[in-house]
Amino acid sequence: MQWNNKNTTSYIFRFNIIIFILSCAACVGTKDTLDLSNTYLKRQNGVVINITGNMPIKDKKILKDALKSQIDKNLNGTPKKIKLLGFINYTKTQKAVYDTLSINKSKVSMFNSMVENGYFNADITTDTTLYKTDIILTFNINPKQPYTVKSFEWELKDSSLKPFTIIPTKNDSIIQINKRFTKVNGEAEVARLVNSMRNNGYYNVSSKDFKIEIDTANIFLRSTAIDFEELAQAAKEAKKFNANPYLKYYISKYNPANKAVFKKYVIGNVFIYPNINLSNKIIKVDTVKNIIFNYNEKIQIKEKIYFKNIYVIKDSIFKQANIDRTLFALNKTELWQNIRYEISQVDTASNILDFTLKMTPKLKTHIDLGLDASRNASTQASNIGLGGNSFWGFGLSGSYLNRNVGKLGIKSSSTLSGLLEISGRSRGLGNYNIFAKEHLSIPNFPKFSKNKKVESSNGIIDLNGGVTNQLLFLRYISVELGLGFDVKLKNKPINFRFKPFNVEYYSTNQSDSFDKFIIINPQLASIYRIGFVVGMQAGVSYSINSKRNLTNTILSLNIEESGLTWGGIIRTGARATFLKGDFVAVHNITTNLEKNNSLVFRFVFSMGYEFNAANNAMPIFKKYQSGGPSSMRAWRLRQLGPGSFSSNNIQLTQIGGDKQIELNIEKRWALPIKFLNFKYSTCLFTDIGNSFNNKSSSVFANSSLNNATFFKQAAIALGTGLRIDFNYVLIRLDIAYKLKDPYRKSADGFPSSWRAHVGLKEEKRDFASTIPLPVSNGSRYYIRNYELQFGINYPF
Repeated sequence: MQWNNKNTTSYIFRFNIIIFILSCAACVGTKDTLDLSNTYLKRQNGVVINITGNMPIKDKKILKDALKSQIDKNLNGTPKKIKLLGFINYTKTQKAVYDTLSINKSKVSMFNSMVENGYFNADITTDTTLYKTDIILTFNINPKQPYTVKSFEWELKDSSLKPFTIIPTKNDSIIQINKRFTKVNGEAEVARLVNSMRNNGYYNVSSKDFKIEIDTANIFLRSTAIDFEELAQAAKEAKKFNANPYLKYYISKYNPANKAVFKKYVIGNVFIYPNINLSNKIIKVDTVKNIIFNYNEKIQIKEKIYFKNIYVIKDSIFKQANIDRTLFALNKTELWQNIRYEISQVDTASNILDFTLKMTPKLKTHIDLGLDASRNASTQASNIGLGGNSFWGFGLSGSYLNRNVGKLGIKSSSTLSGLLEISGRSRGLGNYNIFAKEHLSIPNFPKFSKNKKVESSNGIIDLNGGVTNQLLFLRYISVELGLGFDVKLKNKPINFRFKPFNVEYYSTNQSDSFDKFIIINPQLASIYRIGFVVGMQAGVSYSINSKRNLTNTILSLNIEESGLTWGGIIRTGARATFLKGDFVAVHNITTNLEKNNSLVFRFVFSMGYEFNAANNAMPIFKKYQSGGPSSMRAWRLRQLGPGSFSSNNIQLTQIGGDKQIELNIEKRWALPIKFLNFKYSTCLFTDIGNSFNNKSSSVFANSSLNNATFFKQAAIALGTGLRIDFNYVLIRLDIAYKLKDPYRKSADGFPSSWRAHVGLKEEKRDFASTIPLPVSNGSRYYIRNYELQFGINYPF
């Protein structure tokens, strides 16, 4: 890019440059006068940027962030690595020395940044304030009135280039008339022109082939009139210009004589090397549909995969968009770990380009293993036949990924997981579950190639099965089959998933204990039941990043129904007829990009409604659970809710609710410790929420959600944690305290006395039950007010 004045000279601009140079020179003398040598800037907030003048708060913030990056690094202190205890690496930031040279460099960089954003007449001064033995350095910025764009013209005499400069409407133009001048907008406008030309055969053209000129002159300041009235009028016009300064934009060819640049090209041969290996030895060459394949090893992918995803066609006009589309389509298949392309001209005289793709395949298969642990508690012998007892749970999961089933690019994900809960007191086998899942993703099915709004689509086949066993109580088997597809829209961060066919079957095997349990609680028969789920599922997710990638927002909505659409043709009393929806919003704010510090919010609202069951209660296999390492972390898994309902019967407390509301806030920041090359971080968090039933009943008292009791039923947890990043997996240890527990005796669930009840454990409240609390050695049963959670990766 080249920036010149056109035909005139900007006296205003030169005058300000002279003033700026003189101010910098004056600062050098200040150092000797104040004798600030060998003094230090305050470690934190030692450099302050103060922007004055009439400017919107939002614009001030944007400008301040831009100017922060222009401060010389020597004024921000220097990091120094030290070792704690002789082996723990710790990074400490040393104070910056007050240095006039670094200050002047910062002022020059700031002024250049201001000019590039239209503030040609900005004033930059510095002040110093003593803070104990340190100094606070303040840059005072007065942007003054920015230059606006009065006119914008293309000076391209070649008539063949004129069509590329046409902009449909004024609103589509990047350079807006009567808007503030910015250098970035001019570069973006040239990039738009170059992109349009490269999609119409102009292979050699680039932004360097055009120059941008601006005219900032005010002709009234150069008036040579002798008449006093003319001088007065010129002064009046000059004052008016200074109040609202403007400039003129021009974009023209930089080298009009270079014919190779402004020449159209066509695609010649298309070469593909689909399986580049270390030897690079070609074992087979084949030409199919005008594509020349060069195989380095045994063919692992069928050729039809290429024909679907390659949009660079022989004898067609060169278009950069076709190359980008090809690379995106091939990367989306996830079959190659590296794809690069080369373009070569056949000879200097011709306008023919050869296109070459070189690809290195990924490993076809991948295996993952996972291990987790949990602890749960029982308080009543009659529940499961094991007495007041604790269960230690150990989970093992393994997944097998095949990226290329049938050499067609179909992705298969097979997962086998199991959980075993062992009784700690009786040393016998407790509860267990085993699940097997198979997920198939078929690329380009169904095919939406004719729909320009669709970027990609994949067919989905889900086949799941499992068995869950609650010792001496209940065993049920589940089978699921789902067919559907997901779609990503072009140029929009939106994904859709639709399963028009979803069938699930749940079969139970009851014990004598279960039969007695149902006789005592007949309302639970519709919850614990054999169930058919026959219907549809649909979901949409939306993800957007801020312009500077400092915030990220993910919204997702999933809806599931059974028995309301085509599932209604199945006439069986065991069919579940419900509608449920889940909404999740996650907002991540990066507070320090370099250290990866962030503030994260998550909000969850889920609800289900069963049309044919007592109290409209959802079946057990569709209930919502609260508590655990990724939910309300001060409670164990399935140990919170519904509402403020409480019981010493573990089978009732672990059923779950028909609704769930949860808000999580977590502040994360990195720790300046490096041990064994791992990364360490910590956090502070609060979890607010609970699960609820659609209606309270004689079995589940105080379990429904309503305005009068919501605050009383909401649970609140406070906690902190340690996270260790092993690069390939993140281990998380969180400890949380029950600040507000719906089960507490005290009003609203807060500790009634900080001195008496803020401890780590307290006596469990008397339940609304005829069964007395267990007593051991004359002591009441106590519950913990805290919980330690172990997890893999972040909770959200």
